[in-house]
Amino acid sequence: MRSLAEARSFEVKAAPKVPGSPDHDAVAAFRAETWELVRRIEGAAETLDRLEEKIRHMRAALTRTPGAEPALFGRVDAAGDALDRLRVRLSGDPVRARMNEPAAPSIRGRIGNVVSGHWDTRQDPTTTQRRDLEIAREAFAAFRDELAALVERLAELERALEAAGAPWTPGRGVAPG
Repeated sequence: MRSLAEARSFEVKAAPKVPGSPDHDAVAAFRAETWELVRRIEGAAETLDRLEEKIRHMRAALTRTPGAEPALFGRVDAAGDALDRLRVRLSGDPVRARMNEPAAPSIRGRIGNVVSGHWDTRQDPTTTQRRDLEIAREAFAAFRDELAALVERLAELERALEAAGAPWTPGRGVAPG
């Protein structure tokens, strides 16, 4: 292969701002803000999966704990119900979705609309996309606080399981002694 000319370096610059052209810095900032929220939402979804597994193990351990108080079963069930409500807020109601029934948009659904509607374009985000991001951010802040409270509730339940003599469950430390 033979060279046609010498290699030359060059710098790529955005086209000058003309009426109606997007603000590339603002678009990049919007994408970065959106991506940060997506990252946190996906982390919360993984946390819900781990907590669901933990609750499943707690229920199984309780059935093998002869001295467990009936109220402890109720507390584990209540934690499972709280987790289910959080999952619906984060990801939507799967039963309604399967039946093609209308439902309030979930946090993930809102941010998904922003990503799918804006990710493959260089245009400024629409007012709707900006509003969806704002609503998702606010809803996620409240969700995150409730998720933290559930994590603490499960830690208390793990201590109660230990006190009741329940078999070991994943995530519970080794009993001192």
